[in-house]
Amino acid sequence: MRAACTLPLAVLVLASGCTYVQTKERLARTEAEIVQAQAELENAEDEQVSLQRDRQRAAEQQQVARSEVAKLEAELAALDDDLKRAEAELDGAHRKNKLSRARYDELRRELDQLRFEEDAARLSAAPDAERQKKLADLQKRKQGLIEAIRTLGSS
Repeated sequence: MRAACTLPLAVLVLASGCTYVQTKERLARTEAEIVQAQAELENAEDEQVSLQRDRQRAAEQQQVARSEVAKLEAELAALDDDLKRAEAELDGAHRKNKLSRARYDELRRELDQLRFEEDAARLSAAPDAERQKKLADLQKRKQGLIEAIRTLGSS
């Protein structure tokens, strides 16, 4: 009878030993999965922080670009106003016969060319540095034209 009781007890001990080992293995796998999931979560959080930083930097660069465009547009508007005044002075000098038809036509062509280049600069997709350089050149040429027209008006 004792042997009959020992056999089921031995089977029970072996079965519980297998269950213990299996449970221990599953626990180890689950802990490894948890560690891996935590590492993936940290990587995702780091990536999110990086993306937010990149988005912020892009927004700042966009704001700087908008500011630069607004500045260039203001300078182009001022140039346009100056060209309108120069055109009015040129027409006035022509009406008062203070310059020859040939000189008037020459100055008018220069004025029209400046307007054309101003419009081209306004519509240009060139980088702001190039637009700034072109604008400076236009302003310099405009100044020369305005001085030439004013000397005609005062003579």
